[in-house]
Amino acid sequence: MKKVSLQYFKTPVLHNNVTDIVFRGEHDGKNFYLGFLPQAEFIYHFEVAPDVFFRNIQIDAVYYEPYRTFLRLSSPTAIQIYWEGKSDKLHIEGK
Repeated sequence: MKKVSLQYFKTPVLHNNVTDIVFRGEHDGKNFYLGFLPQAEFIYHFEVAPDVFFRNIQIDAVYYEPYRTFLRLSSPTAIQIYWEGKSDKLHIEGK
């Protein structure tokens, strides 16, 4: 797991064949974890929870647990993660 900030995604990061997106935020808003299956459940650790904007992703199902949420994608998808530098939004986009 990598500890990152939004600046880490100034250069887009690509994950191929993603079947599920998994995230978990702490109640105090201080820790946020993001992962892509089948690679790893939690790959990125943010010290402050960012706003996350999903685009061009076909979601088949959402599975919510009190401590994490799974977005099951309709089919394996290439996912690009990036930050535009203009806001506090992290973009997760299907390619």
